Amino acid sequence: MNNFEEIWEIYMEAFPIDERRSRIKQWRLLDNPQYKMKPYVKEGQLIGFMGIWELPLFAFIEHFAIKKEFRGSGYGTEMLKELLKSSGSGIILEVEPPENKVAQDRIAFYQRHGFVLNTYDYVQPPYEDGQKYLPLLLMSFPEMLTKEAFDEAVEMIYKFVYEISVGETP
Repeated sequence: MNNFEEIWEIYMEAFPIDERRSRIKQWRLLDNPQYKMKPYVKEGQLIGFMGIWELPLFAFIEHFAIKKEFRGSGYGTEMLKELLKSSGSGIILEVEPPENKVAQDRIAFYQRHGFVLNTYDYVQPPYEDGQKYLPLLLMSFPEMLTKEAFDEAVEMIYKFVYEISVGETP
């Protein structure tokens, strides 16, 4: 990937340490056929990126970030709309609980685009040794997940993205 360095800078700035992989693990992930790191470029300039997993039953947006200087300019909406148009399946993503304004705004952004907040308990496993399990929530498109579908989605996310089984979480 020819713009990995620039994407890496956005990744490092946009995500706290407990929500990201090491550089080497992220680089190696580019060889996984189920994972796509999609840069968003306008007029030759990198605006942002999405890290997306094409899982058996749905697409999972693992990371989605816009370069700091372009946030609030509508590019995130453009990127998400393109994905929604091209996706042939449902889409799931993780969000922080709505405990602060940033998290509330992020949830509202996805809701404006048709995502639904699922309120079942969910924990993001650590990417690296020494990182924490994070209590997050899953949002789904185009509809809320049943408890059975939620459990199946968590099982797939854990297996493919975090490479653990559901029984390995606290």
